[in-house]
Amino acid sequence: MMHQCQGIHADPPKCNTIVCIIPYISGKKRFFQRFSLFFRKMYVTIQITAEYAAHLTERGGSVMSSRHTISYTCPACEQTFSLTQWVNISPNDAPELRKHVMTGDLFHHICPYCGKHMMIAYNCLYQDSSKRFAVSLHVNRSEAAVTPLLPGYQMRLERTLPSFVERIRILDAGLDDMVFELYRMVVLAQVKKQHPDRAVSSLRFDAVEGQDLFLQVSQSEQIRLPLSSYQNLADRVKRSGFHPKVSGYLHIHGKWVQQSGILDVLKK
Repeated sequence: MMHQCQGIHADPPKCNTIVCIIPYISGKKRFFQRFSLFFRKMYVTIQITAEYAAHLTERGGSVMSSRHTISYTCPACEQTFSLTQWVNISPNDAPELRKHVMTGDLFHHICPYCGKHMMIAYNCLYQDSSKRFAVSLHVNRSEAAVTPLLPGYQMRLERTLPSFVERIRILDAGLDDMVFELYRMVVLAQVKKQHPDRAVSSLRFDAVEGQDLFLQVSQSEQIRLPLSSYQNLADRVKRSGFHPKVSGYLHIHGKWVQQSGILDVLKK
């Protein structure tokens, strides 16, 4: 049976398992709580024009937050109402957007007629000029992705809204997302080995708080790990000389870990 902690450890190593599945911290809106709608498949896709995406690519460099209003038809009651979609999201010129992206509120809409809650995904770009990273969400592949070339930036591409938000949270926390994908794989393997009775198929990044790193197992369970466990792996990757060639927007996922050569770090 998976170890159930009664709360957050003051000192994680005192726990008798390498990784601990613990209850949610009451009063905090964790990543998976805000995205519970996704796990019930309650999201839709909105298109942006290929011409606008091309315009951004031609401009290059930093872009400011921009939005426009569209007419949207509720799939439940078929009534039409107006909603705002953000094509460019820059926390530097609009700091309040950072929180709304992190919680998913920026993509959460309620039909004013029937009250249906919807997470509405569309092609857009999140660009943090102070931390030098950009993440493009490309859910509608029939339209061009919003991928302006940004020299000196870490540029990433995601296909789903939960992955888009998670990637932003990883980079915003100052983690190397390539190392984190390897770290995620290692921790998941440990969880499966220690708890074969539990069907844990994936882990999501939640947050770094002080010297702790939190991974989400489900809507009600999370793993608390010492941040040093990630840092030790990051040091091993750095010493290995792993430097993949990256051009354009990189889509990092499990298959990338298998093909990039980063797994060789574990053999050294």
